[in-house]
Amino acid sequence: IATEAGEDRLEVFSRGIRNFLVGFGFQEVVTFMMTSPEKLFHRMTLPVEPIVETSNPKMEGYTCIRNSLLPGLMEVLASNKHHSHPQNIYEVDDAVLLDPSTATGARSEKRLALALCHARANFSEVKAVLNSILKNLAVEAEIEEGGLDCFIEGRRFIATVDGEPLCWAGEVKPESIEAWDLEIPVAALEMNVEKLFKLTMA
Repeated sequence: IATEAGEDRLEVFSRGIRNFLVGFGFQEVVTFMMTSPEKLFHRMTLPVEPIVETSNPKMEGYTCIRNSLLPGLMEVLASNKHHSHPQNIYEVDDAVLLDPSTATGARSEKRLALALCHARANFSEVKAVLNSILKNLAVEAEIEEGGLDCFIEGRRFIATVDGEPLCWAGEVKPESIEAWDLEIPVAALEMNVEKLFKLTMA
C-alpha cells in the first residue's frame, strides 16, 4: 500500500509558533527533561504534586521528569543573570504528566513557556504576547484572574476555552525570584500547545 510521508502536523504547528516568537524578539532555549522537585516546586513556590520520578537517580539534581517548562526557563535566566537585559526567552517542548489511563502511567504534552526578564516586565506585557499569539491563530479565549501560585495574586491570569485551561500567566512572585537568585522582575506564561493546535483545527 502506497503512503505519503509527511512531517507531523503538530511539529509543523510548533515550528510556526517558534518562528512567530522569534519575530516577536524572543530567543529560543532548550532545557533538560530531567530536573528535581526542588526546582519544580520549592523554587517556584508551588505545592508539591505527584510527578514521574526515577528509581535510581545518578545525580541529586536530576531525579524526576519535568511536568512544566517554566522552571527550566527560570534556571536559564538565573544562569545568565550577569548578562545584559532584557532577556526574553521561550521553549516549545514536552512536559510529562502522570496519567493512570495510559499503559505507562504517564503521557507527554507539548507545551510553550516564555519568560520576559527586565526591569519593567509585567502582567500587561505577557498578556499582550498571549493576545498576539491567539489573534495570529484566530483563537478566542476567556481571560480570568487566577492560575498558578508561582504568580503574584492579582497579577496573574488563566486563559480558558470552553471552560478548559489553555494558558497560565502572570508576574512571578518575589519569593520565587529570590529563590532563583534573580534580582530583576520576570513575567511569564505556560501554554498547552496540543490544545491550541486542536483549536486551530476545529
